[in-house]
Amino acid sequence: MGNATKIKERSIEDLLNDKKNLRNIGLDLARLGRRINPNNVINEIIYKDNSTIKDAKNLPAYRNNQILKKGRRKKTLDLFLEKYGKEKKEKLKDINNTLISKVFGKDYIEIFNYSQRKLNQTKKQRIGGEKLKDAYIFVHTYRTVEILKEFGANDYQMRLGFLHDIVEDLRDWRIKKRNKLIEEYDKIKNTYKNKPDKKTEILAQEIKRLDNEIKSAPEYDEIYNLLLKSYKSEGKEKISEQEAKLTKYHVRLLTRRVNEPYKRYAKRLCNGCFKDNAKNKIKSLTLNEEEEKRFYFSPVVVKLADSIDNTRRVREGDISDRISRLYHNLYFLREVNNLIYHSKDNMLIKLRYELIKGSKEEIENNIRDFEKEKDPTVESKLEVFKELKRKYNRFNITENSFKEYKN
Repeated sequence: MGNATKIKERSIEDLLNDKKNLRNIGLDLARLGRRINPNNVINEIIYKDNSTIKDAKNLPAYRNNQILKKGRRKKTLDLFLEKYGKEKKEKLKDINNTLISKVFGKDYIEIFNYSQRKLNQTKKQRIGGEKLKDAYIFVHTYRTVEILKEFGANDYQMRLGFLHDIVEDLRDWRIKKRNKLIEEYDKIKNTYKNKPDKKTEILAQEIKRLDNEIKSAPEYDEIYNLLLKSYKSEGKEKISEQEAKLTKYHVRLLTRRVNEPYKRYAKRLCNGCFKDNAKNKIKSLTLNEEEEKRFYFSPVVVKLADSIDNTRRVREGDISDRISRLYHNLYFLREVNNLIYHSKDNMLIKLRYELIKGSKEEIENNIRDFEKEKDPTVESKLEVFKELKRKYNRFNITENSFKEYKN
């Protein structure tokens, strides 16, 4: 009995000290749109203990913090208490801070939680690496910041990584929501003609509010205030007003405009790093030359990490999605190449290399798959990938060697 108790004690302690384990729990919670809190982590532990896959059959129970055992639902909290006891549950009371601190660093707790809360609000989903298409978009943010950390990003770039998709995804969500409300409004108006209706008044007000938020995203000011408030509340003075303003400007740069062609977006993003708006704010931060350079390139660094994650999962989409992603990478890499040609920034070079390598691997995989097929209808798709291969071969793949890309 004593031995069993020691194993139980060690298992929870090990979990809290095992960065890889915590990372996997955090990633899975992000994938399924769940916040990091004691009950959700307990749910993950019980599913892991029982080797239960979170597939379509088990998800309804999982989302209610239950598990199917012998055809019946059981509360995962009850099973946890039965196996580990109340004391172990107490050790998980600060799991949100523990997990984020271990995986990313203690300075990212507020910004992690803000980013997840905002992105989960959209309920937007993407394929998450399994056949189950039930992954919330914050999982992409999670992985993007991991890539930034892996390549040695600084604190500023890590924070920007957590924020890079918020405005665009919330705007797209508001547009869809507004369009649905307009349809509902028109339907009621057409049904009841000139009769006044309280519901149409409420709908009109909501449509107007969404219109205003689409034109002027509230997230820009939220981000600015969050950066100043969260660090001051922790007794730190890490983020100055100028740095918070610079972050706001860089998030705006990273946000693709409605119906903006990707080629134009890539050019605007890279050129925008050196606009007077950015220069004045960076100069006021009193940095050395190397630090200053890294601040200039931060939006491009984040976008490269974002593109690397998207490319690693490009085959989870359909053919048109794959082609679109690989062309987007091509347009962006052309701009990055020209940027590197004049700057020789080491981090840009490494991330550029990783994105070219990943894109070329995906092109080869698709060509190989299509060449195996006998269906004549795939011939046109095969030609698209062969054309992409020719275009990507114009990039020098050597990690520390590059040349200006000539269209």
